[in-house]
Amino acid sequence: MAQDVGNTDKLAVFRQECQQKNITILPPDINCSASGFAVEKIGGKNNCDELAVRYALSAIKNVGAEAMLRLTEIRDTDGPFQSLKEFLQRLPREVINRRQMDGLVRAGALDKLHPNRRELIENMDQILSYADAMRREAESNQDNLFGRDEGVIDDSIRLKTMADWVGMDRLKEEFDSLGLYLSAHPLDSYATQLERLRITSHAMLLEAVAAGRPPQRLNLAGSVTAKQVRVSQRGNRFAFVQFTDQTGVFEATFFSDVLAEANDLLDSGKPLLISANLKVEDNGPRLLAARVQLLDDAIAAWHGGVTLWMNDENPLELLKAALKSDGPGKAEVKIQLNVKGKEVCIKLPGRFKLSGDLRQALRRMPGILGVSEL
Repeated sequence: MAQDVGNTDKLAVFRQECQQKNITILPPDINCSASGFAVEKIGGKNNCDELAVRYALSAIKNVGAEAMLRLTEIRDTDGPFQSLKEFLQRLPREVINRRQMDGLVRAGALDKLHPNRRELIENMDQILSYADAMRREAESNQDNLFGRDEGVIDDSIRLKTMADWVGMDRLKEEFDSLGLYLSAHPLDSYATQLERLRITSHAMLLEAVAAGRPPQRLNLAGSVTAKQVRVSQRGNRFAFVQFTDQTGVFEATFFSDVLAEANDLLDSGKPLLISANLKVEDNGPRLLAARVQLLDDAIAAWHGGVTLWMNDENPLELLKAALKSDGPGKAEVKIQLNVKGKEVCIKLPGRFKLSGDLRQALRRMPGILGVSEL
């Protein structure tokens, strides 16, 4: 696997194989990851240790294998990093510059030191200036961070506070840094809707082909991970588009007419529903795209609403703002409210989009006790 550490296509396949074999992939961690992929013991069932794969630091985009090897050498020699300040103090400039910090933060490798990724990215200028000041002080043999004269250098990093990325925003940043979805998948929040829309997963497709029961036409859902556009000898554009769902990676061929209609959607970065024709060839199944639409639009057309369970009216203002921001659609929202020991059902006026991100956010919203599909 070491030779493929920078090949995101092969890494995506590697993740898929681990998933199929029920092998856990642990996220990159500045205090646990090696420069390359490594095997790590984790607690399993019945108090028995299980083996997992810890994601490699050098597999993060734009960090550099040599820099990550040096980083792990410093950590292994002097001990784990206890704080963000200590992390910046101990590493030389060639090991941790803007590009490397950016990649490590977006990939989640610094989550144990500072869990708010967006906060680190938005304060990067200040963080790097602080690190440079620390180095200059060390080079001039002045007092260090933990023992110095008053006023030499401020030993705190005062970051501008802000809400962290959540949902698709967080996953997009992670994907841009790793080249694959690791901690979660954009389709995770759509599980119930995918079942009701009778979506075929990549794993289900392979099972059907292996059993000799391949469907001629099927609907799949996925997020685009790669797109190669080519021109035929007749001058027509076509494309090979790679998608990922929770069960693996699959590719669909888009011929010129379908590509022209779907191109903007393929570049949208949003989860898609792909209607495709299936051909089983000697080298495996081949998907020919027939139609593409936003998964949110397909769900909205299905009219899938939700019931929200609450004990009081406190969440209503936050809920109202979230529904307005998400936009109108065709889904109903009902509220099951406990009023003086009695259950009262309230149907909100209007129809709502209820995107996957919002459905996920509703389950985390303070004051909402439960969410059930209508």
